Amino acid sequence: MPLATLKSYAEEIFTPIKRGECVTTVWPVMSGRRVRNKFIITYPQLFEKETGGLDKYLLVYVEPLELEEQSHEGYIRLIIKSIIEAYKVQTGESLQHKLNLDSTSYSDSLSNLSDLISIISSKKLKLQGLKPSDSSSRASSERKSAESIIVDTNTSLHPRFENLGSCEGGLEIVLFIGEFDELNFADQVFYNNLKSLWRKSLGKLYFVFLVLEDVTQQENLQKFGELNELILTNIVYVPLSNEQDAEYIIARLEKEFNRKYTTEEKSLLKETCGGHPYLLRSCCRLIALMNGQKIELGELKDTLIAHFEPRSACQKIFDSLTTSQKDFIRILVSNPSSIVPDEAKVLEKLGLIKQIKTGIKVPFCELFRSVIEKGSSTNLTSAKINGPITFELKSGSIFLGEANVEDKFTRQEYEILRFLLSDSEKLRSRDEIGEAMWGKRSYEKYSDWAIDQVMSKIRKKLKTFGAEKTLVTVRGRGYKINLS
Repeated sequence: MPLATLKSYAEEIFTPIKRGECVTTVWPVMSGRRVRNKFIITYPQLFEKETGGLDKYLLVYVEPLELEEQSHEGYIRLIIKSIIEAYKVQTGESLQHKLNLDSTSYSDSLSNLSDLISIISSKKLKLQGLKPSDSSSRASSERKSAESIIVDTNTSLHPRFENLGSCEGGLEIVLFIGEFDELNFADQVFYNNLKSLWRKSLGKLYFVFLVLEDVTQQENLQKFGELNELILTNIVYVPLSNEQDAEYIIARLEKEFNRKYTTEEKSLLKETCGGHPYLLRSCCRLIALMNGQKIELGELKDTLIAHFEPRSACQKIFDSLTTSQKDFIRILVSNPSSIVPDEAKVLEKLGLIKQIKTGIKVPFCELFRSVIEKGSSTNLTSAKINGPITFELKSGSIFLGEANVEDKFTRQEYEILRFLLSDSEKLRSRDEIGEAMWGKRSYEKYSDWAIDQVMSKIRKKLKTFGAEKTLVTVRGRGYKINLS
């Protein structure tokens, strides 16, 4: 993403924070919310103007994948851990010894978090920053990952500048709450406690809620309880990339995949994928894997639109919409319109529908339109399928009997199934499953809880297809596929 786009986003976040307010950012599915926000946290010096100064805020990303326990208390302990780690990166000082972290009760965890905020915001600090050699392996890994995905710079960047000087009033904490609307264990008690924590820490703590769902919908107004006051104060809709951003993303992917795309291919990519970062990455990679084969543009377009990976992403985007939004976007496929009902206006704000000549609205790209037009290949949610589960190497498709089912699984779920099916005779350890889920970053991201969650979701989906005995757990050893 061009730095100018990131700066614009950072300004939208920190303008209300400077007023003492929280922010909610609403994103299209799989559009890079984690990477974009982590980049701002990792390279604050690039956003000094937007944030108002490097020595004022402690920027913290709360990553749900690192949850060790799916509970209210487990999440509060994750926030504490995230703050302590971010503080150590920024100041070089450990705060863990100042807190009673051995307690396991929910009330004690909340008390610990409140005490931690008070410690950070009240004491005078000497912000030392980190030398490159002192950076934690985790911070270093995140910097490299973010830089390779988002921004190209020749500047030697570190998490914080050295010798930033004194911060007389302590630091104000900005918590970027990842996947906030996907915390399945959360309830109104949990949301109300977050509101109470903010009120008690007024002027010392700010939330940036990162969500996929439209928080202004009536069902969501009831869901978040007293926290609605903070969630609805400032809502930032983060649209898909514009054409200039899409060109920048394609240029970055040329370097990553070592493949120069022709002018015609670039135009095709923008038409097929719109400005969706994941779709662009997926289709750019598919073209690169063709090893320079001469393919007519029409055939290339058909190949991209038919491939499971981008289609699965589009299906996930569509599934995330409300019933009324789905109904409206289905209508647009066959009858483009200039009229957008109130319940579907969020689609415009997120860039999931775009305007063409004379104000007519259509789905944002050809891939998305195709998935909506054709619908699911089979009604797998209601039909049970007979036959073994198989993986077709050439197309990358997963079949149950004769039914193609890979678009029913998320990217992580698909990668795990593909890995298990690549040699169904082998028992795969949890470490190997972690590598299939997270790739090169598996050591850094590894979480037993996250593995349990994704394996449970795979098993539930297989059960809906009548294949619940396909995934076998060997206690203490790992997983395998049962083809008998």
